[in-house]
Amino acid sequence: MRTLLGKLVRLLIVLWIVTFFSFVLTKLVGGSEDLVSKLIPFGSEAQKDQLRRDLGLDDPFFTQYGRWLSGFVRGDFGNYYLPNPRPVAEVIGDSLPVSLELMLFAQT
Repeated sequence: MRTLLGKLVRLLIVLWIVTFFSFVLTKLVGGSEDLVSKLIPFGSEAQKDQLRRDLGLDDPFFTQYGRWLSGFVRGDFGNYYLPNPRPVAEVIGDSLPVSLELMLFAQT
């Protein structure tokens, strides 16, 4: 029982490290300015500032990470905005059957 608990703790630590670095790399690669410019390329600065506030992109880094991690744990993966806004879970659900089929054929 003790080794199972130790393995579970190590698993949680590894998951936390992976999610943290994934979040950091996402922030470094695709900055918030780039995202807002893609969502409303012809919007005024006031509209872009409002969108940043609405999406929480002007919040401190650890606040954004905490919100993201909380959503991830609950299964809320956020929204996919381009080309049309819809939940990421819906996008995953749409592509999952094809991915599983490819995986099945790759195993044979």
